[in-house]
Amino acid sequence: MIPTFQSEAAFGHIYAAYGGIFVVFSILWGMVFERWRLDRFDLMGATIALVGVGVIM
Repeated sequence: MIPTFQSEAAFGHIYAAYGGIFVVFSILWGMVFERWRLDRFDLMGATIALVGVGVIM
């Protein structure tokens, strides 16, 4: 709810970029530190999220 009160015009773009960075680093963390292997559904979900970030940006 707090993001809706931001007066900065580009706040939505910044918030989307943060979301994209969060998705990428979450996947990297899982792969590097937790020895987690991606399956096709992980890749599809990450791709959908990053395409959404690209559309917003």
